Amino acid sequence: MLQQGRIEDAIFVFNEASKRGSENAEILCNLAYAYYQHEDIEKAIPYLNRALNLKPKRGSSLLLAGQIFAKLGEQQKAISYFESYLYYSSNRKAAVEQLIQWSNGFEDGRNLVLRESAKQALMNAGYNNLE
Repeated sequence: MLQQGRIEDAIFVFNEASKRGSENAEILCNLAYAYYQHEDIEKAIPYLNRALNLKPKRGSSLLLAGQIFAKLGEQQKAISYFESYLYYSSNRKAAVEQLIQWSNGFEDGRNLVLRESAKQALMNAGYNNLE
């Protein structure tokens, strides 16, 4: 649904799923991401926090936390979450490629703070050739 742009439908479905799976980090992170896509950061944060409390090393949750803090203009927190994402990601190559895309201004990288945060996290992790 999210890929089809049916964000409100996705929010409804993930909300219902979260009522049944309140201890499922994947459901909670997906609900937070749906709210993020809906531009409702305030509603996304509590679900993301719950997901991170359940699984603090889950890559998707760390990535979304970086996105959210970048959107809020909190660059240092965004960098920290992106660094954790790189460190804990089960697919480091995909993680690096995602952050390179953003550091080059694609997708969410149109947000200047996100772009710079992704670039700095990559550099801090030793990825200096970001093209």
